[in-house]
Amino acid sequence: MVFPLTPQPAHPNSPPDHEDDGVDITLIQWMLTLSPQQRLELLKSHNQAVQQLRHAFSRL
Repeated sequence: MVFPLTPQPAHPNSPPDHEDDGVDITLIQWMLTLSPQQRLELLKSHNQAVQQLRHAFSRL
């Protein structure tokens, strides 16, 4: 499943896109646009990618 990111141009009066501690607010906002099912599918996809990387690096 592909989850397109739609970057929005920054408005001069818009709030910052990150917190002082480095948290990317735009990613939080984007995730909240997804349904719970879409979030779960995205998490599963990321988990699968991590497992593939672990497997690949364990063979080095």
